[in-house]
Amino acid sequence: ANACFTADGKQMYFTRNHENKTDEAAKNGTFVQLALYTSSLVEGKWTNEELLAFNDPRYSYGHPALSADGKKLYFVSNMPGGFGATDLYVVEKQGNGWGKPENLGQDINTKGNEMFPWVDADGMLYFASNGRGGLGALDIFTVNPDKNVVGNPENLGAPVNSPYDDFGFVFDQENGV
Repeated sequence: ANACFTADGKQMYFTRNHENKTDEAAKNGTFVQLALYTSSLVEGKWTNEELLAFNDPRYSYGHPALSADGKKLYFVSNMPGGFGATDLYVVEKQGNGWGKPENLGQDINTKGNEMFPWVDADGMLYFASNGRGGLGALDIFTVNPDKNVVGNPENLGAPVNSPYDDFGFVFDQENGV
C-alpha cells in the first residue's frame, strides 16, 4: 500500500496487512489489521524489512508520510484515545527508532475518518477527511501541524475536491505540479 521514502531514497516506510490472530481479534471478527513497516535499500534491493515497534496488533496503522527532514512520521490509526473512526498521528525519530505516537488532536481529527496524510517540504500537512463537511465524501484539507500554529484545516476546494472520495494528495514542489 502507501509508501514514503527518506530524502536519500535509502529507507522506505510502508503499509502492509498484518495478520492478527489474538483471541480478542477472533471475538471481534478482526483478523487482519494494517501495520507500518520499514525497509532499507541495499545494493539495489529492498531488504531488512522490519515492523515498526510502536505497532499494536489489535489496531491498524497505515498511510505513512515522512517529513522532509525525516524526523517525523505521520500516519493514520484506529487505536484508542482518538476522536473518531481513524485519526492522524505523528511519531518523532529517536536515535535509530521512533518514540511514542501522538494524536494530532481535535483541531485536526474529527468523529469521522482522517486518512492519507502527506507533508510537503515546508511542513504543511495534507490529508483526507470525511468528518468536516465539504464537496463530497473524503475531501483534501491542509494545515500546519506545528502545535504552536495549528488552526482550522483548510478545505482545498474544487478542482482538487469533488463530490466523490478525494485522497492521496501529493505534489512535486520542485516542478510546480
